[in-house]
Amino acid sequence: MKIELVRASVEDATEIHRIQVLAFAELYERYRDHDSNPANETVEQVAARFKVPDMEHWFFRKDGKNIGMVRVIPMPENVCYLSSICVVPQYRGQGLGKLAMAELEAQYPEAARWSLSTIKQEQSLCRFYETLGYTCLGDYRELQEGMMLVRYEKVL
Repeated sequence: MKIELVRASVEDATEIHRIQVLAFAELYERYRDHDSNPANETVEQVAARFKVPDMEHWFFRKDGKNIGMVRVIPMPENVCYLSSICVVPQYRGQGLGKLAMAELEAQYPEAARWSLSTIKQEQSLCRFYETLGYTCLGDYRELQEGMMLVRYEKVL
């Protein structure tokens, strides 16, 4: 299996939006987190993120198809923060997310530390990051009752 990483541009906002809706719909149905779920962003909101300094958008591609995406924010002290990591449902459970994350890390050889937040109640997500070498740093922020974000970090 091979995964390709392709840098996205503002012209890809509609495609990023499509992927977010597919990938985050299940979590939205579970939590109804209207204000924080990427599936509820508009194409305009996605496009506006391209104006954020140093925020980089990447597609995960398999066989020429966009199967997921991630936003990376390189930060001081060789830290990279990951945001809105997702793979569309039909491609989950095949090891593609692990391949994509390995390819992503290779794009940032200067990164000494990777950081992200995920939903504490989603044990499959937590286990996924732990299999990649991330360590849970503990509770970060309650988004709403029954939905807590936890921080994860990977030190290289």
